[in-house]
Amino acid sequence: MVVDYKILGQRKNNLTFIDLINEQYLEYCQVEKLHIETKSLLKFLVIHNVLRESIINRFVVLELYKEYIQDNTRAEAIKIIQKETGIEQRAIYSILANYYVYFRKNRLKFP
Repeated sequence: MVVDYKILGQRKNNLTFIDLINEQYLEYCQVEKLHIETKSLLKFLVIHNVLRESIINRFVVLELYKEYIQDNTRAEAIKIIQKETGIEQRAIYSILANYYVYFRKNRLKFP
């Protein structure tokens, strides 16, 4: 039997990540006197740089694009997104061109 230490190590890292985030998030909520809810968790992840600006921008662009492409051309949808978000058109085109790379199904196995 072959043991894949990389996979086992990643599974351990996944569990450690969950435990550390949970512990620090609960402490953060207690100190800041916040309710434990999705919005405060997301705020915590952004403040602690777990969710970076580039990931947030990608997600927002893709979600807005799905909405605006219904009634607009691609160019018009991108202009609207640029106006609303302040993200450069070149960056929006890049995000849309690399959609599969950014949002393919994650291969990590969370226990």
